[in-house]
Amino acid sequence: MDSVDDHYSSKGPGLSGRLLISVPSLDDGPFEKSVVLIARHDTEHAFGVIINKPIAGLMAADAVKEVRLSPSLTAESAPVFFGGPCDPQKGIVLHSTEYQSEETIPAGNGMALTATRDALERLYGDQLRPQTSRLIAGHSGWSAGQLDEELRRNLWLDMEATAEFVFRTEPSLMWEAAFKSLGVEPVSLSALNTSDPSQLSPLN
Repeated sequence: MDSVDDHYSSKGPGLSGRLLISVPSLDDGPFEKSVVLIARHDTEHAFGVIINKPIAGLMAADAVKEVRLSPSLTAESAPVFFGGPCDPQKGIVLHSTEYQSEETIPAGNGMALTATRDALERLYGDQLRPQTSRLIAGHSGWSAGQLDEELRRNLWLDMEATAEFVFRTEPSLMWEAAFKSLGVEPVSLSALNTSDPSQLSPLN
């Protein structure tokens, strides 16, 4: 992985549009065995969503019904994913760029994030939906320099984010699949010095 400084050109995009993969030593808290899609990363903050942790027993149809919309058949079988410890009650839709609105945030490589009722209705209500989407509860956030420090402490690896990997990889296998894509065995990182990863404290 490149150094933190290599990710910036003055106030550049950092790791925006890439995936972060937590190392095995980060084995406690919300980021254990997590794959995070980073939508924003600059010198002031970082923002993204965990994409490989479905919430047991919670379906997209439940969220659609809660805002008095009629869920599609797809929504009945689509799980809601845990996106991170920030605003856990707030839903956000990760989707392909077939859907766009003024509130849509690009997430790189044909993906975007939108947190509006219209997005929920269009993507999970009784209407046509983009080819790929995922309903997520909460997000992951870091204050200025916080994610950079975690990268220096070797808490994360990063890799290119593709819609194919994000939407087509089985969530339960995604963490291991990410390591395989990088050509790295998780066991080889188990003893990596992370300067006490138990002290990791993302925004909440």
